[in-house]
Amino acid sequence: MTDHELSSLLVEPFTCPEDPSAFQVVSSLSYVVNCGVGDSNWMTVSGHRKATRLESGQHPLSEQFDWNGDNQVPPNDAEINRDFMLFWPEFQVPENFPENVAKPDSHRVGEIFDGSSNTIMLAENINAGTRLGRKTPSWADPQLSSSGFLLPIDATRVSPSVHGTDRSPAALVIDKPFSPAINAARKGGEGMAPFPNSNHPGLSVFAFCDGSVRTLSEDIDMQVYARLITPCGTRLREIPDFVAEEPINNAEFE
Repeated sequence: MTDHELSSLLVEPFTCPEDPSAFQVVSSLSYVVNCGVGDSNWMTVSGHRKATRLESGQHPLSEQFDWNGDNQVPPNDAEINRDFMLFWPEFQVPENFPENVAKPDSHRVGEIFDGSSNTIMLAENINAGTRLGRKTPSWADPQLSSSGFLLPIDATRVSPSVHGTDRSPAALVIDKPFSPAINAARKGGEGMAPFPNSNHPGLSVFAFCDGSVRTLSEDIDMQVYARLITPCGTRLREIPDFVAEEPINNAEFE
């Protein structure tokens, strides 16, 4: 069986019965992977970029975040970008770029500094399974809008001390054209809102990196939710004025 034939199958566990656009629909998807903090290639403070600029830039080497305050962007900040992502797809690279470091990858469980029970792996999104310009869904499509979710932040406000306000990246969140909060973009449209969205009243379903499956309230504090997305946000760094995230307590989201 070819990859195309495989991706054309109906895999019921990949879909939620409460997702009418996916349940019992061939190639559909309701559950997406955590792509972490981003995405300067996907969204800006004024909303979506043009379709020609969408994807697949959610990668440690592509995000234009100056975490270390040296007024330069990746590859200098790629290691920190990586610590704020869990999964990332391959992305197109310039000619003569070392392709071996631009391949799809993810953190291993043993690398999750913040703890596997405090890091989201999968989320529900009723807008998943497709992308802009694609007429049919595919659960095998690696693009962010189809199979991932993220916490979009404003790159112009990133600095070593950015976590100083509430010890999370919540203060930098971009909420245009949709808020990335749980269930806030239910009507965002297929392939247009890569955030956790479900048709369950007041909550959504998440799988964590320790294998547990939990529901989170759509009223969860954004600074708590943001820390559940980043796998290594609490790591201390030898960077002047750098402020790490506050370690999360299970009582904050149970």
